Amino acid sequence: MSRSVRPQRDAAAHSPVAMVVGDPIEFIARHFHGNPQARTLKGKKLLDEFRLCRSRAKALYEYARVLRIYMQRAQLEAFPQRPAWPERQNKKTDE
Repeated sequence: MSRSVRPQRDAAAHSPVAMVVGDPIEFIARHFHGNPQARTLKGKKLLDEFRLCRSRAKALYEYARVLRIYMQRAQLEAFPQRPAWPERQNKKTDE
């Protein structure tokens, strides 16, 4: 399991997007033109990918905040444990 935010964030942020009109409206990566980042998102729900990136960024931010407090207190407390790593809720859409 990768604990990196960068690959998923880069793919979600820099892939060409298409809107699929329906009920509900969906956004998909336009993978059909060969964009390598869009291909990594083929079949995934983009809004869910953005939510996952946001959740992981929040977890890292909170951990950095706790580490800063730990260091300011001259390491008098136990070293903070790593936060729970947010996982993907929905794997892929039906295509």
